[in-house]
Amino acid sequence: MADIFLSYQKRDRILAQRVCAALRERGMSVWWDDEVTPKESWHRTLQREIDSAGHILVLWTANSITSDWVINEASVGLDLSKLVQARFDGAGPPVGFRHIQYVDLDRDRPEAAENWQRLLKWLGDTNAVVEIALQPPLVAASTPTAPGPSPDAPPPSDLPVFYNNLTPLSSSVHARFKVRESDRAPHLAKANAIPLTIDEFGVAQRHFPIVFSSGETPVPLALMGLNDGVNVFVDDEGRPTNPIYIPAYVRRYPYLLAKLDERAEELSLCYDPTSDLIGEQVRGEALFDHERPTETLNSILKFCEEFEVAAQRTSAFVKELQGLDLLIDGEVTIQPEDAPQPFVYRGFRMVDEAKMRTLSGDLLSWMNENGMLGLVFSHLLSLPLIREIFGRQQQLGKVPRQ
Repeated sequence: MADIFLSYQKRDRILAQRVCAALRERGMSVWWDDEVTPKESWHRTLQREIDSAGHILVLWTANSITSDWVINEASVGLDLSKLVQARFDGAGPPVGFRHIQYVDLDRDRPEAAENWQRLLKWLGDTNAVVEIALQPPLVAASTPTAPGPSPDAPPPSDLPVFYNNLTPLSSSVHARFKVRESDRAPHLAKANAIPLTIDEFGVAQRHFPIVFSSGETPVPLALMGLNDGVNVFVDDEGRPTNPIYIPAYVRRYPYLLAKLDERAEELSLCYDPTSDLIGEQVRGEALFDHERPTETLNSILKFCEEFEVAAQRTSAFVKELQGLDLLIDGEVTIQPEDAPQPFVYRGFRMVDEAKMRTLSGDLLSWMNENGMLGLVFSHLLSLPLIREIFGRQQQLGKVPRQ
């Protein structure tokens, strides 16, 4: 039994072999399918190794992002809270896995060595040079706390997309902090899937396809591109190229309500210290006035609180869909006229239209009364926009080569 289950695509065998060897040099036990003997049952062996592994390490490449085997193994890892992701060749995780942190191990990237150390830390290597430290939680804005982690410190592996680190806001530590507004969002420029709340379905479905992530707890996502690192709605600085709806998840950054200590009973208002939208040298609105929260800070806190409430309603909606067994694995096939073969996109979930047609009148009436039916329609009506996004990617020259 190994600590790490290595998931990869057959055409990346040499890469997998190198990763496996490097991890074993660190004293880690790794299992990959090169070790299956002819006398063993393939499926039973895979199930046994996945169940016993502490981590399921997925190597995302241009080959593996379209592999049903790799996507299925990643889904299992996500369901079991064992998923660890590394990408190569600029080919990030497929739709449904991009809200989970991953490391970029392309050799031509200057941070590749640092990211390798980060991966080792995620996999439990106590000798990795990367150190992660979070300060105690801030229960109230006026509670004194110690300074937060350095903006250059690597993030915890479970931070939401966009966030590089978290520091609780404190009137004693951040009394001189100011915040500014911006018409650009660099963190959005390379993001192709953004979490949505159900409060936003009505307006978002006019701009983006709404799908659900894979895994045990699906999350509604607004697709802004079909391939990793591609966002067809904004420029390289994160400025919208046309008037569009900006999801609340994007507008909330760099703030976040978080429980940084398991013993804490309340959420703390935190910020990402790597953001240039907040800081002592920023020209903008003050957060504190003689250690008292300003109207600006209260507005930020209110927005974050409303987002959390909407997120809870969204979670309840998704659980209802799961309880009715209405979510299925999605697949979209697009065949351009000048392409030798179709482009197939998987790795997301969607509502099963065929099953919706079989629901009883009483059940449909109940879904209509509690608002679920309208949300389902918003989701389904948005799906044709997937082809429009593909068309935009073609115009921008951002369709993967075949």
